[in-house]
Amino acid sequence: MAGAMISSVNAFAQPTTSAPTPPELAKNKVISIYSDAYASTGFEFGEWGSGSTYALEKIGDTDNVAKFTTTDLGYFGWQFGKVNTAAMDKLHVDVYGDAAFSVRVVPITGGAEVGQTIEVSAGKWTSVDLDTKVFADGGANLANVYQIKFDNVKSQTLYIDNVYFWSTSTDVDTEAPTQLTATLVESAFTTVTLSCTAVDNSGAVEFVVTDEAKSYSKTVGGVSGEATKVVLDGLTANTDYNFTVKALDAEGNECADVVTIAASTNVLPEPANKASLPASKVISIYCDDYTSACPFGIGGWGQSTTATFLQLTADDQAMYLDNFNYLGFELNNNKPAFDASDMLYLHLDVYPLTLTKLEVSPIWGAEKLVDCGELTAGKWNTIVLPLTSFDGIRLDNIYQIKFVARPEGTSKAFLDNIYFATDNDSSVASMTADKLTYADGMLRGAADARIVVCNVMGQMVANTEATEVSTAGWQPGLYIARQGNAVVKFVVK
Repeated sequence: MAGAMISSVNAFAQPTTSAPTPPELAKNKVISIYSDAYASTGFEFGEWGSGSTYALEKIGDTDNVAKFTTTDLGYFGWQFGKVNTAAMDKLHVDVYGDAAFSVRVVPITGGAEVGQTIEVSAGKWTSVDLDTKVFADGGANLANVYQIKFDNVKSQTLYIDNVYFWSTSTDVDTEAPTQLTATLVESAFTTVTLSCTAVDNSGAVEFVVTDEAKSYSKTVGGVSGEATKVVLDGLTANTDYNFTVKALDAEGNECADVVTIAASTNVLPEPANKASLPASKVISIYCDDYTSACPFGIGGWGQSTTATFLQLTADDQAMYLDNFNYLGFELNNNKPAFDASDMLYLHLDVYPLTLTKLEVSPIWGAEKLVDCGELTAGKWNTIVLPLTSFDGIRLDNIYQIKFVARPEGTSKAFLDNIYFATDNDSSVASMTADKLTYADGMLRGAADARIVVCNVMGQMVANTEATEVSTAGWQPGLYIARQGNAVVKFVVK
């Protein structure tokens, strides 16, 4: 069906004439995303799960135009390095389609998503200059544009050219920014956060932060008169910095004031205790002491969490979680890569900074969040959870692990040594069954722990505190029973 739809829209005629030639504009009066007329950022096509496609087409020998074919979902995106467009009062777009249609244009800024709709005429280029004030008044941060979304277009083939922000002002700007302020907000392990403000007649400012002794420089755009959060990243932990902050406008006029700020990044914690179990008793996800059972990625699940892998020592890495609300590990591209049926526990080490509560769940087609218990800030907490805590878990079908933090969105913590294990290797003694045996259709265990039985598919068939479990009436096949650290495999005939 999709193939038939695409073949029909591909029959649409490509434009044979170029869009109207953009005007000549001074370098500081235009920020171009896609146009042959100006130096442009260019874009990376964002399919974003829409099914839309992109192709580069030419009109004549030199005019590049972007061709898009959408599905009924009717959207796609452009991704590019962030630009400060706060001084620009127009967003120009040229759009062509064989049939009349409409498309909404939405700059993505980290603020509110505000769109404006273009009504496209049939068989000719439609050229529009959208007022950027509409975006700003709706809550978009025009000093931080890093994507443009095109949506509400339905199934269509369309061509786009000459997408640029520009200023209608013809004034020559010789006025430098004034009233520069810069204050230290927070120091972390590899970042320092400043709050910077300056005023400029153009409406936009650029804050340039440097530490010449450390060959460090970063430029962040802001809106005139508004406080701008400047995150200086890529720093070294446990290091003193002396930053110089300057303010410029797009014309290069520089504020007479300069602010200096001394800041020190935080000292990294010592590593968690080395793992003590032999590798044969572990299925490792993230731990320097074992070979990982499979690769994993951080899922893009809409979380506020930022995860940074930091070297605590030469041979020990841990994951630093900032703005932690929740986090997902996607194992082996979300495909089960191991069978944990012989495992009894999930082990992890967590070093809370502002984190007060942590819940975790393997995901096997379902999930069950389990509280990791009381946490002590400023030290490594070893967590060992019995896998029987996760009701209904299929140990042969684990493809994700989910972590949920409290307080939500502001928690900070380190995470390390995540693995499944046959034994409880925490400092707290594990429950151990004296004996677990199967004979004559009866499974017998001790009185100090639950008996849990799964079939070879990892499906739980028994979970009881009883010391005896009858297998009468069970389907013939292989089963795995656990009690404490004891494991028995048996066959029901």
